[in-house]
Amino acid sequence: MVEQKGDIYVLERTESNIMKLSASGAVVYQEKLLNGFNPHDLVVVNSSKGYVCSNSTDSIAIVNPMSGAVISYLSLSAYVKPGITTNATKMILVGSHLYVACQMRAGYSPDEGSLILKIDTNSDQIVDSIRCTFKNVIDMDLFNGNLVVTSMGSYSAVDGGVELVSLSSNTVTTLTSGTRFGADISSMAVDQVNREFYGTLYRSWGDAPIVHFNEQFAPLDTIGGVVQANAPQYDSIAQKLYFSEVGSSVAPAIVIWDPLQKTKLDYASKLPVQSIVFVTTVGRK
Repeated sequence: MVEQKGDIYVLERTESNIMKLSASGAVVYQEKLLNGFNPHDLVVVNSSKGYVCSNSTDSIAIVNPMSGAVISYLSLSAYVKPGITTNATKMILVGSHLYVACQMRAGYSPDEGSLILKIDTNSDQIVDSIRCTFKNVIDMDLFNGNLVVTSMGSYSAVDGGVELVSLSSNTVTTLTSGTRFGADISSMAVDQVNREFYGTLYRSWGDAPIVHFNEQFAPLDTIGGVVQANAPQYDSIAQKLYFSEVGSSVAPAIVIWDPLQKTKLDYASKLPVQSIVFVTTVGRK
């Protein structure tokens, strides 16, 4: 994640650290979270409060983004059962409420439908929970004021799908399933203006292209020359799609796709890129 002044937040998953780098690359701080925390996503509410979710423990770290200090840990243990961990993977802030997507796994096997927890960021209390039909949530985004939740199901079968979660009624509606395409959609980017989607269609390792869908999830086209797409993000201002290429048979790269011109630009990366974030600044030159 990037601050408006250019500072960068880095989550070190294997070391369970949160790191902040200045725009010049200097280390501002590196703070340790719980051992084995495996941080997976960061949402900053304001200069004094941020949330880091864990893909291994049943807790969320509440941190001070300016110093990296942990303020407290919010327990998710009320939503687990023996042998099952919440495995939170994605968070989205909507007003004063933080929505946390939990995979609900037994080891690497999804146990039950993906769980969305709603947290009041003023009180740091879990105020609601929403159970999805499909298992093992991978991605979550906003679409037309609601949540689009992408779940892969088990890794050995095509049993995932994409669901729409209404934030006004908590109802869950299936938008599409992996069986429709013979492969599960793992990650998703939303074009809010044109009401379209870009999904990574995971057939197998080394075979995960980006597919462009309309609002009814009918495929519009497939971006050619992609081996293992990851982390798609759509820039609604530039009207371009950004994603990373992480296939072991090709060099890591950041890819920019222009859906109007049907052109693709590849920029080499020294390491596989796992996340892409857009930052819009106002009033700066």
